Amino acid sequence: MPKLNMVEALNLALAEEMARDSQIILLGEDVGRLGGVFRVTDGLQARFGPDRVIDTPLAESAIVGTSLGLAVGGLKPVAELQFMGFLYPALDQIISHISRYRNRTRGRLPLPLVIRMPYGGGIHALNLPRDPVGQRWTSTLLSTTVSSPPQGEDLALGDIDRDGDLDILLGEKWLRNDGKEWPTFVLGKVTQGEPDRCRLADVNGSGRLDAVVSLENGTDILWFEAPADPTQPWKRHNIGSVAGQGFSMDVADFNLDGRPDVVVGEHRGKEVNRVIIFEDLDKGASWAMHVIDSGPKGQIDHHDGVQAFDMDGDGDLDIISIGWYNPKLWIFENAAID
Repeated sequence: MPKLNMVEALNLALAEEMARDSQIILLGEDVGRLGGVFRVTDGLQARFGPDRVIDTPLAESAIVGTSLGLAVGGLKPVAELQFMGFLYPALDQIISHISRYRNRTRGRLPLPLVIRMPYGGGIHALNLPRDPVGQRWTSTLLSTTVSSPPQGEDLALGDIDRDGDLDILLGEKWLRNDGKEWPTFVLGKVTQGEPDRCRLADVNGSGRLDAVVSLENGTDILWFEAPADPTQPWKRHNIGSVAGQGFSMDVADFNLDGRPDVVVGEHRGKEVNRVIIFEDLDKGASWAMHVIDSGPKGQIDHHDGVQAFDMDGDGDLDIISIGWYNPKLWIFENAAID
């Protein structure tokens, strides 16, 4: 019998049951493209498709209420709430409806429904003060070792060391969540400029979270390959080079082939600011560059932009972007996937 941690066991159980029963669907915040904040659903959307692994809005009552309706209709939903601390908006659906349906219908509607939520293990939901306007919010200093050299304007969360706790990626450094302590580890060095935007994704299909990093005052887009022991140096790979000298960035599977692609938006272009997708052709070994938009520098930029979302609900990922010098919102529709 293989030895699995809880996350791996849950992922395997969900995959086996979904393969056995086509009526089982998953829904919740970030369960699809991201694979869940703890990666419990990692890889399931690529395997079973976006119709069975569904990313939802940040609305716990709607997630549970929708699951109730799906179960009444004959499906077998597995609803995920990111943390047990977020349960309270959904309690009315659970207490007033889900808990009573089987008895209320004299067994005609058995309501096959699962609600998942993590609790304990050092993971806690954010506790806001009773009066978030009038009362002081508390904060905890995690590290004093990540600000020099600068680590950019972004961070990413994921279980980098696969121990069940969320760690933090900041540019070329990461913080390990040891509970009360957050030791700092260095992935490697960037090629030029400073690290800026960053994302965690399993680029090479190893099951580990790799790091994708874009630069400020540089031209390279990089990914760092996670070793078996992530506290050791990570191998640096070049995804591509673009002239923008500053990029917003996101990682998503735009063509639904199961491999993460990288989208960047220029905001320091000399003449134009482009939106570019680097398509992963071979688990991070080779990439194809596609320019999907190009606009004059004086009219468009993407400093705060290029985030992947399914804006039109058609099952593929579109791109939204907003500029710094030109603070307008742009939406780029993905028309490549039928």
